[in-house]
Amino acid sequence: MWRDDVNPDSQVEQYATLLEKEVPSRGSFEGDYEAYLSNLSIIRCPFIKSGPSSGDLEQVSAKNARVDRSNWRAMLLACIAVGSKVKDILIHGCSLTHQHLLDLSAASSKFPRPVSVTIQYCTFSDLTELTEQYADAFASLFQESIGIDFISLKGNNLSDAHLNKAVANISGNQRLKAIALANNQLTNDFALSLLNG
Repeated sequence: MWRDDVNPDSQVEQYATLLEKEVPSRGSFEGDYEAYLSNLSIIRCPFIKSGPSSGDLEQVSAKNARVDRSNWRAMLLACIAVGSKVKDILIHGCSLTHQHLLDLSAASSKFPRPVSVTIQYCTFSDLTELTEQYADAFASLFQESIGIDFISLKGNNLSDAHLNKAVANISGNQRLKAIALANNQLTNDFALSLLNG
C-alpha cells in the first residue's frame, strides 16, 4: 500500500539546481523517471505512469493518489530531460499543495516542447486557509514564459480569489491556446474579468 510520507521532501531539496542542468533523455519518460528515482534514492509512487500521447509523444499521469513532492519533482525533472517526448501531463483526483503547483511552474519553462497540463478534480490541502499562496501559485502557471499551451483546472473547487491574480497572465499569454475552468466555484464577475482581461 502506497504512503505519501515514505519520501521526505528534502530528498530533492536541490530541485532548483537540478532544473538548470541539461540532462539528455534516456529515450522515454519511464527511463528518465527511473534514473532520477535511483539517483535521488526515492521510493517510487506507483500512481505516476506514462503512456502514448500522439505519434511518438508521451503522456504522463498521476491518478487518485497523494503524490509526495519528491516523486512530483522527479516526475517533472524527467519531463524536462533534453529530448523528452512528454507532451501531456494529466493529474486527476490527486491530493496536492500550492508547492506542487510552484514546482510545476518552475519546471515548465524548461519543457522541450509546449505541453498540455490537466489538473482536474484534485484536492488541494488548506485551499481555504492559504488562499493567497494558492493565488500566487495558480498565477505562476499562466505566465507567458512557461512552456504550457493548454491548462485544464476543472473541478478543483477553486474560487475567484484563487484565480484573480491569474487573469492578467492569462490575458497576456500568447502561447496559451486554451484553458478549461469548468466545475469550480467561479462567479460571473470572474468570467467577465477574464473576458475583459
